[in-house]
Amino acid sequence: MSSQTPADSTNSIENYEKLIRERDELNVQGRQETQLKVVSDVQLRLNRSLQTVRQSLDCRKCHGLLFQPYGLVCEHSVCARCLVELKEESNPPRCPKCYTEILLPPIFSPHLHAMAVSYAAYKGDPIPPPVEFIWPEPKPELIEKGIKRYADEKR
Repeated sequence: MSSQTPADSTNSIENYEKLIRERDELNVQGRQETQLKVVSDVQLRLNRSLQTVRQSLDCRKCHGLLFQPYGLVCEHSVCARCLVELKEESNPPRCPKCYTEILLPPIFSPHLHAMAVSYAAYKGDPIPPPVEFIWPEPKPELIEKGIKRYADEKR
């Protein structure tokens, strides 16, 4: 015969129920801790990705966002505001990053512009007003010189 009384049996069941509740609470707490770790990791990765995106949208002269970006023959990009300044600073103007002469007209990059606008909107930053920008047609000898230099650099 068992030496347990009905009161012992009730206490035993209550103890088991208590153990089950504690285990469930630990499981919930463990899941919450895991979820917090996952969210923190995702936020860290997102911040790193945003830093990479921001660096790729960096004007090579002013280091601001590339609004109205123009690609140069050297494959660097500058914003229209800085391109106007470069044109006024020297003749022929030079890339602020590698100092290559800008002999051919810069090319507007709508994709970089759209990315800069989206990034600014995401961050809540203002978008500057457009800059009036006209690049003069190059002289034929400058076109020839630019094409030759570009071909030589690609070899």
